[in-house]
Amino acid sequence: MCQTKHHYTLYRKHNNKTRYYKLFLYPTLFNEYLLIKEYGALKNKKPTRVIQKYFPKYTEALQTLNSILYIKRNKGYKDSKYLI
Repeated sequence: MCQTKHHYTLYRKHNNKTRYYKLFLYPTLFNEYLLIKEYGALKNKKPTRVIQKYFPKYTEALQTLNSILYIKRNKGYKDSKYLI
C-alpha cells in the first residue's frame, strides 16, 4: 500500500472572479484510495461542491488525478504559486 498523499490547489480568474479547484488523494484504512475534488469561488466561505471517489488501486487513482489536472490546466487553472 502506497502511503503517498497528494494535494493540489489550482486557481483561475474568470470574469473578475477567482475560482479554485482542490484535489486530494489519500490512502484509506481498507487498502483503497480516496480522491476528493473540491471547487468553488474564493469569495464564498463554503465550497460550491465536494466530490469523493474511491479507487481500489493506487495507479487508477493517480491516473484519474493526473487527467483531471491536465484538463483543468488546459482550461486556464494555474498552480497556487503562480496565482495573480
